[in-house]
Amino acid sequence: LHLTPYQPPPQPTWWVAGPSTGMPPLEVLPEISVQSQQQVDHPVPGAYEIREEVAVQIQKDLPRTFVDNPDVARHSELIRQVLFEYAASDPEVGYCQGMNFVVGLLLLVSGRREEETFWVHALLVVLRELWLPRFPLIDTGKSAFEVVLQNTQPDLFDHFERVGIATDMYVFDAWLTLFARWLPFGMLSRALEFVEWNGFPAVLALTLAILDSHSKE
Repeated sequence: LHLTPYQPPPQPTWWVAGPSTGMPPLEVLPEISVQSQQQVDHPVPGAYEIREEVAVQIQKDLPRTFVDNPDVARHSELIRQVLFEYAASDPEVGYCQGMNFVVGLLLLVSGRREEETFWVHALLVVLRELWLPRFPLIDTGKSAFEVVLQNTQPDLFDHFERVGIATDMYVFDAWLTLFARWLPFGMLSRALEFVEWNGFPAVLALTLAILDSHSKE
């Protein structure tokens, strides 16, 4: 499938000016190394190629992206374009379900400007191991998360153990979509800002904070 991407700006326009406040302290989290196995090129002008099955899956997932937010539907073409572009530039990842939510949110909070797609691409590269085949970062991250949950919220950890809730049952949806189905839409921009500044440890911290808030209900 041959496509023609938009012309990116010569320099990225960064979204945030400073870290969020009010999130869990990152010093309680173990260090997790995120090392991609290949160099991912930023999008460049010209024709590019993606596998047909990747294009088909992206098209299927676009109508499922924030179905309650009409603004997303109005800009589905730009979301599709960014997903196609990233799949072409990083064929090892290609496309994974969940990335549609991340790209949709990033474009909306950045003002839906085409020049911001360079920054969206850059953030996807930082967290690309979330979406690699066999999900290596999720596999490593869930083990670290279980240790932190047991140490910081032992009652909640024991409750999950008693009722048979395995970590896999909730972290996949949370992490692959970067909490798009966990948090109200208005809070997601702050969550992504926190992740941008702190990387994957912020994903662990947010998961702990969200679970802790619900455990008190």
